[in-house]
Amino acid sequence: MAVKESKFTRWLYSRPMLKTWIIVFTLSLVLLAFGLTGIIGQVFPKMDLTHFISAKTFSAEVRSTVVKFSRLVTIDFLVLGLGLLGIMMAVRRGTYAFLTIVNPGRKTGYMNSVYTHLKLKRGPKIVVFGGASGIVPLLEGLSSYTENISVISFPEESHLLSSLAALSGSNKRMRALLGFRFGSSGLKRESFGGLFLDAMREEAGGLENALDESSRVLSLSGRVVPATFARVELALKSPRVKAKKASKPCTPEVVLKPAGVKANPEAVRVIYSADALVIGPGSFYSELLPFFLLGEIKDAVVKSKCAKLLVSNIMTRKNGSDGEYLSDQVRKILDQAGHPFLHYCVVNEGPVPEDTLIKYSSEGSCQVKMDWDEVDKLGVKIIRKRLIRLDESGLARHDAQRLGRAVIKAISI
Repeated sequence: MAVKESKFTRWLYSRPMLKTWIIVFTLSLVLLAFGLTGIIGQVFPKMDLTHFISAKTFSAEVRSTVVKFSRLVTIDFLVLGLGLLGIMMAVRRGTYAFLTIVNPGRKTGYMNSVYTHLKLKRGPKIVVFGGASGIVPLLEGLSSYTENISVISFPEESHLLSSLAALSGSNKRMRALLGFRFGSSGLKRESFGGLFLDAMREEAGGLENALDESSRVLSLSGRVVPATFARVELALKSPRVKAKKASKPCTPEVVLKPAGVKANPEAVRVIYSADALVIGPGSFYSELLPFFLLGEIKDAVVKSKCAKLLVSNIMTRKNGSDGEYLSDQVRKILDQAGHPFLHYCVVNEGPVPEDTLIKYSSEGSCQVKMDWDEVDKLGVKIIRKRLIRLDESGLARHDAQRLGRAVIKAISI
């Protein structure tokens, strides 16, 4: 679960108080001396260990040392431990403060980077299932709280590169670089991300190692874990209905070809070890539901003992294919999993501007309708936050910082 920070904790890590740590070091030395000399223990009954010592076996020096330690009592050992702990903390924190003082040009940056690194290392383990573009703001927001993020992805190059790009968070230049396609004749139609991933796969000796190395080389805020190593194909089977009965969008069936492929054991492991599972945002049929076609992953999602959240889309897909109501989205996930496993559904309650609604309406999309009562009947708690922002083209997107904060608060309950 998320580690809660106090003002004192942040002060302890970030303030360059060299004099403070010198005082702490000095007092710790005094405590250490008190513990070793047994001054405090003199008022308590003494333990006599001398009867365990044979003068014929041990020298006088050894006997003398053991006799001295035999005079120590429990409180002396406690004082001794406090002295050692204080010395260790003073040396570590004092070193950070000293380095900041001798390099004043990086005073704030150095200490903040130390604190941030330590905080992110202790952050919750979060597994994300989501779409290529939908999870970008989610991962950007979560990267402010943890670097223990695992994105489960299918092994297709487009899925993997999208996930790697999403883990770059607010680094727009990195996302653009991974999606860059060469215009020269020799490398035409080739992408930098594809060439990079191929090179890493050959250098690291396998896809999984290549993805882990890519995360380190690119300094990403998490890792990408293939859902399976089998070559799979996603397909949609649309049921045939008569035109007069087609008042609502038809619900297609998601098909994974070939059927019965095995999941990556590492993907299953990270699911079971996670503090939270986050599903979405993304297209249900092409980006979310297919994960539940892998039996091992579906079982792990249902059985894992952690917080499980669905991040609702703000707008429906073309022709409302993902469902116009919030309960439609929740029910699709639960039906595919075959078990009521969801704890929370994070939704946007901010209004969508009228001109944005008109733009989506021309493409057969609309804002997801919030039928709270129906979702409540499904046993899922709704977390309502103002999450919407508009991008450069006026399209509705999730605000990264607000979404990340909403998810972290939910899994910290």
